[in-house]
Amino acid sequence: MKTLTILLFPLLLHASSHERAQQFFVDHYEAAEQLYFCEGIPIALSLAVWALESKYGSSTAAQYNNLGGVKVYIEGKKQNKRFATKCDFYASFAAIFKQPCYSNDLRPKTVEQYLKAMEYACCSYHRSREYTKKIKWIIKKFKLERWAGTMKI
Repeated sequence: MKTLTILLFPLLLHASSHERAQQFFVDHYEAAEQLYFCEGIPIALSLAVWALESKYGSSTAAQYNNLGGVKVYIEGKKQNKRFATKCDFYASFAAIFKQPCYSNDLRPKTVEQYLKAMEYACCSYHRSREYTKKIKWIIKKFKLERWAGTMKI
C-alpha cells in the first residue's frame, strides 16, 4: 500500500496543479477577452503570457497584480512593477502591444504572428525562441485556443 501511495502522489500533485492552472485561466478569461475586443490581443496569448510570467498567479509579482512580469527601474535596479489593481496591470499590458513593433500596418492578428513579432521585433517582451516555445506549450497543454476561435497556433 505504501508503494502505491508513493507512486500516486506525483499524479495527485499534477492533477491539483493542473486544476489550479485551469482556475487561473477561468479567473482571467474575462480580462483577456476584453483586451481582445478592445486591443486585438489574442485571448490565448494573453492568458499564456500571464500564466508563464506569474507562475499561474503564484509569483511574488502576482501578489502586486503584476501577471505579466512588467518591469520598472527603481534606483537603477530592474524590478517587478507593482500595480494598485489588476485593471492597472491590464492597461499596462495592452500598452506594451501598442508599441510600434506591434502596431504598424502589419499588426499581428494571430497568436503565431504575435509570437513572431516577439521573437524578431525590438519590443518589451522576450526576444527568444525559447520564450515563445513556452507560450505555445502552455496554449497547447491547456487548449487555450478553444477560447479564441479564429486564433491559430
